Amino acid sequence: MTKKSTFIIASLFSLIGFLALTSTASAFSAEESGCTRPTEKNSEQIENYKDCIREYKEKYREEHEEKVRELKREREEKKLELKENIAERCNLTEEKVDEKIEQFRESQAKHLERYEALKEKLANLIARLEENGYDVTELQNDLIVLEEKIAVLSEKFEAFVVQLEETADYECGNSDGNFVAAMKEAKDALAEVRTATLDVKTYYVETVKPDIVALRDQIRETSKEDSRMLKPSNSIN
Repeated sequence: MTKKSTFIIASLFSLIGFLALTSTASAFSAEESGCTRPTEKNSEQIENYKDCIREYKEKYREEHEEKVRELKREREEKKLELKENIAERCNLTEEKVDEKIEQFRESQAKHLERYEALKEKLANLIARLEENGYDVTELQNDLIVLEEKIAVLSEKFEAFVVQLEETADYECGNSDGNFVAAMKEAKDALAEVRTATLDVKTYYVETVKPDIVALRDQIRETSKEDSRMLKPSNSIN
């Protein structure tokens, strides 16, 4: 049960209690007053009875008003406590959001730095192989696709951070569910970041790396052929 639901239920109980007090105040019986009814049509007895009833009503009214005031105080204390709890929870949430943003930025910076280094290493390898006359068409295509995937990852991450920062635009606990909706959208954006990260890793492992290995094996085989061709002949013509 949410704090909002708890507060509503508490308010209903307070209202019920207030109504009960009100109805009780207006429905007390003369018997409860302890006043002695006049047994004769004696003006003195009647006046005494009326005075007794008036005193009882005044005392009962004062007690009732004190109970109502106490009930109001309790209700205000509960409202204040609820506001303090919401404020504390929201402050904690906002601190966590800021902390998470910083953590994600640091993590993503490391990832992108590693991927940029990977791109540069692959580009240098392609340049060296091309200078030596090897066919690097596959690796060149791989590099283009890898760069595109890394760019997508970077865009997804920035979109996630923007979405996460937008949660601060809503007043936590007083924004008609907008804060919760914004947090959900941020989680969805984070899921896209993770998908894009996995896409980069998978492409490198399953496509780029095998192409590098295949070209390396080709170079080794060519080197063996070149070595055999350069070996001196043992036959004498």
